Amino acid sequence: MLAAAATTTTSPSNSFVGSTLTDIQLAYEAAGKFFDSTEGIKFKQTSGGVNNVGMYVSFPDGRHYVMRIYNNGFNHARVHYEHTILKQLNEQKLSFAIPKALPCKDDPSMTYAVLSNGADSCVFETIPGELPKLTCVQDIGRASGELSEAIQKVDVSHLECPTAPYSQFYDVHHAITRESFYREMAGPDFDAIRASATKAVAYIEDMERKLESFEARKLPKNLLHADLHYDNVLVKDGKVTGLLDFEFAAIDYRAMELAVCLSKYAGESKARDYFDDFIKGYMQHAHLMDEEIEAIPTLVNLRILSNVAYFVGRKLAGEDDIASITTRLENYMTRVDWVYLNAEAIIGKLKEEAKAAR
Repeated sequence: MLAAAATTTTSPSNSFVGSTLTDIQLAYEAAGKFFDSTEGIKFKQTSGGVNNVGMYVSFPDGRHYVMRIYNNGFNHARVHYEHTILKQLNEQKLSFAIPKALPCKDDPSMTYAVLSNGADSCVFETIPGELPKLTCVQDIGRASGELSEAIQKVDVSHLECPTAPYSQFYDVHHAITRESFYREMAGPDFDAIRASATKAVAYIEDMERKLESFEARKLPKNLLHADLHYDNVLVKDGKVTGLLDFEFAAIDYRAMELAVCLSKYAGESKARDYFDDFIKGYMQHAHLMDEEIEAIPTLVNLRILSNVAYFVGRKLAGEDDIASITTRLENYMTRVDWVYLNAEAIIGKLKEEAKAAR
């Protein structure tokens, strides 16, 4: 079955600001948008992911699906953008599966439906596999590089991209501005981890200067998955079976795709090995110029630091508690430190594999 996370028994939680319906009530409503009959349907809520409500859906006849109810501030344009990309990727022949959404019951041309609380919902076919975590690193790199080629064939030029590029740091969440970010970081919510908060602010101020340099150098940009890491991958028998969660697809620096992929491995006890294995796999398909390669360590840290701004934004919007960032910040700083300490080795490995692939 599709393994996006460990499962928990469904609880009467309510994940949506202003909604009187519980998550399970919304799941029943969503099921009615996609299935002729919901008799005997069962839901089990996933514990993975921090943005949306996920449900494993099962029927007595053995059918299994994965449901998503988007908790994204009712950003319908983002959902439409994602589903447009998924449709086109599913028309390509790839070595792994891409999520395939079921058509709506009343309008088969649509693959998502709006619920009574205003949230979008969809149901995906299952993909066999399990989360890899720190296994299968080279094959995840290979599949990620394959996707980086395939997604460049997707045409979304008729749509406005709803997700800001990482280079627009303070557009990472609709509720945040530069001023509100620095105000929150200086506030009492971060007093218990003040040293990490101070370090994060210093790194982000330095990142702003580096981003100005990247824009001036006009690094290549194209469509990216933009959130591709091992928690959005499924594997089976040592091979990648699926790449998931295209919700944050964006037009951004081409090199940013690799940077996002690498960012979750930073700070692990065997991070150098993971980086080397991933890069070896990725560069079998992807092509980067030396100028892009030299930017990778900075872009890895851009991804890590963008999480800080993103979760502060979710707190300001009432979508998450401040603990969503305060519990992660020290780990983020450990990862950023590691990347800068190993920047020369990362660049060297990338150039070695780029040369071997030519």
